[in-house]
Amino acid sequence: MSIKSRNNATMLHPNTAIKVAFNLAIKWHADQQYGNTMYITHLMGVASQMTTADEIIVALLHDILEDTEIDVEILRLNFGNKITKTIQLLSKVEKGVHKFKSYDDFIQSIADSNNWLAIKVKLADLQYNLDHNPKKSLIKRYKKAIEMLKSKI
Repeated sequence: MSIKSRNNATMLHPNTAIKVAFNLAIKWHADQQYGNTMYITHLMGVASQMTTADEIIVALLHDILEDTEIDVEILRLNFGNKITKTIQLLSKVEKGVHKFKSYDDFIQSIADSNNWLAIKVKLADLQYNLDHNPKKSLIKRYKKAIEMLKSKI
């Protein structure tokens, strides 16, 4: 079931949109691992910390542009510009090209965006990573990123 938004783009009902996001995440991350588990475990873990449909959708898809070959237009057609732009903001790599000189620059771009949806999802992503046996070399990076983002809340 779809509905028309004000800009006449077809938008999915929130429950349908979550199902579409989940199915896209499963399809496009199918062969990927998060530690010793399927990658969808990580995405569901981040999504479980969210409360609204938009938050859940972005959480499920926050790595899809960075880690897969999906065309951004698939996201735009299913979820609209707001969700797509948020997912793009959460991607440090798009179509194999690094968009930032450093990880700190990437995190700063999210912090400076004032996109509270992106900030909330990235904070949940970082916390999930910290809580699930991160590589020791990444703990300091994640903690610094959390502080950078929390300073904007």
